Amino acid sequence: MDKTIITADYLLDAQGKTQKGWGILVRGAVIEKAGPLNDILSVSQNTEAVDLGRALLSPGLINCHNHLELTALGPRIHRTKIFTDWLDEVRELRDSLDDDYLVESTVQGVDESIAAGVTTVVDHCKSGTARKALESKPVRAIIAHELIAFDRKTFAESKPGWKERLAWPESERFRHGLAPHAPYSTSKELLEWVKRYKDERDFVISMHTLENPHEVEFLETGRGYFHDFLEHLGILQDDFDPPGVGPVEFLNDLGLLGKKFILVHGNYLTDEDIEIVRAGGTTVCYCPRSHHYFYHENYPLKNLLKAGINVALGTDSMVSNWSLSMLEEMRFVYENYEAVSPETIFRMATRNGARAIGEEKKLGCLAEGYAADIIAIALPQKSDNALKDALSPEAKTIFTMIGGDTAYKNM
Repeated sequence: MDKTIITADYLLDAQGKTQKGWGILVRGAVIEKAGPLNDILSVSQNTEAVDLGRALLSPGLINCHNHLELTALGPRIHRTKIFTDWLDEVRELRDSLDDDYLVESTVQGVDESIAAGVTTVVDHCKSGTARKALESKPVRAIIAHELIAFDRKTFAESKPGWKERLAWPESERFRHGLAPHAPYSTSKELLEWVKRYKDERDFVISMHTLENPHEVEFLETGRGYFHDFLEHLGILQDDFDPPGVGPVEFLNDLGLLGKKFILVHGNYLTDEDIEIVRAGGTTVCYCPRSHHYFYHENYPLKNLLKAGINVALGTDSMVSNWSLSMLEEMRFVYENYEAVSPETIFRMATRNGARAIGEEKKLGCLAEGYAADIIAIALPQKSDNALKDALSPEAKTIFTMIGGDTAYKNM
């Protein structure tokens, strides 16, 4: 089996500390050893070596929330403070496009992601085209099939297609997940169906939750912003009976929260919500620049971290962001949260993402036995603090390896 030695000036080790003069021995698709370069050379002579110079070697970045099929739509969508206007525009445009367009859009998103150091992505896919688009790509993916059905008719008509997609064979790099869209776009009946699949097949479940503050009013009273939106779409059931509690309590009562449930956004989590999330071991996926795109304020990041919640990072899609760069998301956190250390930010983008999808023993760490998902971030000539330098505007990804194969190199 082929061996390769990867070196750079700095390496992010298994404890989240930077080491100088270390390297990685890759054997096939797995890391055989990470440690001082002299130790690696002593056990692996006459092995191909790749030296990436003044750079930081890091585990591949794990993007815990994206909609890759929407990548090419970004320039065609208008930024607005009125969330339902934006939602309507995205829905109408996506529904007007054929599968070939969405496949090409997904491929574009994958290529941009790999070039930005992403090695694993949780992809919300509504059209079902992601599998075809990803067949020739090395990226690891949880294809979280996006489920939207608030009314009984749509749910009944959609189930056969969803079941057909879930029968597609998985592979070492591709796994199924489920993405019930949001509390205002999924019925209780649909969510109970998702719960059965979660229990039977141990799927990753990913759901937009508290992205918008009006979700609370709708679930508690059945009235307000989303009532009017569903009525506008003609899918509000006459006998809709709101659960009378907020989204987090509702999902918890249904038994959905817990490990391998990714609560996406969480922009308006209260202290009570945070305690429910913490108690169940649920992951929260913070999408920093998407949060900024919609003019939200005061994301509860400090409270989430203080509570010990597993916070991962995501880019969301190009219809609510300016790029698919996870490094830009990390940089945004670094520049806007002084109390959050670079070590914590890198952990959110790597190990926490691996934990979110139940792969913490395989991904997100440069250590023996882990997958050889490795990136290199070229560092500006600034200091000896490699993590801070990697989060500076001048830093860029120059190398991406996935499963021992070089997927991107730009020296």
